Amino acid sequence: MAKSKSGLSSFAMMLAFMLAIFMMFDQGLRAATTKAMNYVLYPLIGFNDAYPILTLFFGGLILVFLSTLIRHVLIDQLKMAKIQKQMGAYQKELRSATLSQNTYRVKKLKEMQPEIMKVQAEMSTSQMKPMAFTMIIALPIFFWLGMFVGNLPDKTMNLPWGGDFSLFDKGPLFHLFPVWIILYAFMTMPFGQVFQKVLKAVKYRKILRETI
Repeated sequence: MAKSKSGLSSFAMMLAFMLAIFMMFDQGLRAATTKAMNYVLYPLIGFNDAYPILTLFFGGLILVFLSTLIRHVLIDQLKMAKIQKQMGAYQKELRSATLSQNTYRVKKLKEMQPEIMKVQAEMSTSQMKPMAFTMIIALPIFFWLGMFVGNLPDKTMNLPWGGDFSLFDKGPLFHLFPVWIILYAFMTMPFGQVFQKVLKAVKYRKILRETI
């Protein structure tokens, strides 16, 4: 049963990755996805093109919240913490045995490496799983934000201290990304940590009560 569940989970993850890849490189699918998102998001956060900064902010908040929620649901944080603690203890013990030239202990610890590598592989797979499903959620929202900014009648914004800039100007980060992407990132990325802490507090509130 566990193997069947694991196999189904791996299949779903691969399917999600394939769908995300098709979404990125197939123009027809990307256009259809963006159009579908427009029916949902524009009435909610479009503000009739009047407040593009707010649209970027709320669009980013939705994306960050959903991404954080997916990671929270698919990753067992307590299990990951235990695995990381075990891995740290193993590495520390192996290093100590090697430095003290305890060949017998080193041999015994190295005999455990296949099991340790299996645990590492399991941890890596668990961490990759939410990435696939997050991409399916994140890409449509991100594509829609790009379309929204591209369709704005006025793509320039005024600065409080004077002057203006275009949302499609290249930003200061190596001049690789347009300003709207940098604004979106700086406004919303910090909220990921906030959402994560709130979700952890809700999920593990019973454990927190017992430890306080």
